[in-house]
Amino acid sequence: GDEFSAHDEKSSEWQIDHTVPIDFLKRSHLEKTKPNKWPINHVANLALMKGTLNNSKRAKTIFEFIDELRSQDKKREMKSCQQSLLSDPALLQKEIGEVLWSEDFDEKIYTNYLLMRFDDLRLRVLIHLELISEDGP
Repeated sequence: GDEFSAHDEKSSEWQIDHTVPIDFLKRSHLEKTKPNKWPINHVANLALMKGTLNNSKRAKTIFEFIDELRSQDKKREMKSCQQSLLSDPALLQKEIGEVLWSEDFDEKIYTNYLLMRFDDLRLRVLIHLELISEDGP
C-alpha cells in the first residue's frame, strides 16, 4: 500500500524531522505540563529532511541546527536544511526562535509557532498548485 512505516523512514534517504524535537520539548518544557496534550506531531512541526542531516541534527531545534551549520560555514548543508523546512527560517526565528530558549516558552508560544508555520506551508502549497499567485489570490 501507500503506508510509510517508521522502518521505511529510517531506511530511506529522507526522514521526517520534528522542527522542534520531542527531546527538546522534554528536556526543557514538557515536565512542567501534561506532555500528551502538546501537538508534537502536528504537520507544522514536521519537515522532510535528508537522513544524514536529520541524524546530525539530533535533538536540536531547526533554529539551533541552522545556526550551528552557519557557524561551521557548511553552506550546502544549511541550504538543504532550509529547503527541508519549506519556510523562511530567518522569518520564523525572528518571530518565534528567540522564545524557544527562554524561560517563558510554553504551550501557547509553541502553538503559535505551529499556527504561523502551518499558514506559511498552506500558502506555499497553494502557490505550488497554482491556485494563487505569489502576489496573492
